[in-house]
Amino acid sequence: MSRSPVPRCLRCLLLVLLAGRSALASETGWTLWKNNGIAGVASVRSADGMDRVGLKRMAEILGCQSAVKGDTLVVTSGKRTLEFVLGAAAARREGGKILPLAAAVKAEEGEWWAENRGTLRLFESLLSRTGTVVRLRFA
Repeated sequence: MSRSPVPRCLRCLLLVLLAGRSALASETGWTLWKNNGIAGVASVRSADGMDRVGLKRMAEILGCQSAVKGDTLVVTSGKRTLEFVLGAAAARREGGKILPLAAAVKAEEGEWWAENRGTLRLFESLLSRTGTVVRLRFA
């Protein structure tokens, strides 16, 4: 009596789906909180012992505009801007003020990546206005 190939196919399909699900989970990232509410999920990558967040995705979920201009990513909120330059461990605010990061900015697979702590601080400064302070955190 031969066994039906259906259970084997189902097991293979289940393994493929589970493997895909765990890969997708690692790509979803961290929940980004803005003040007391959830803003969205930021893309995160761990490499070289450092967690990096996707700058373009973070700009999107915070309601900012982003545009790549050569080797620079420009993030805009109203009249305020942040400029990230590939390979630089700093960003530039409007007016030329330089703000440090713990590691150089990288670009891979259509996303720009920067270390997570400095990125939170930079986006807080971009979004905070006179009389209104924005606090960001990952959870």
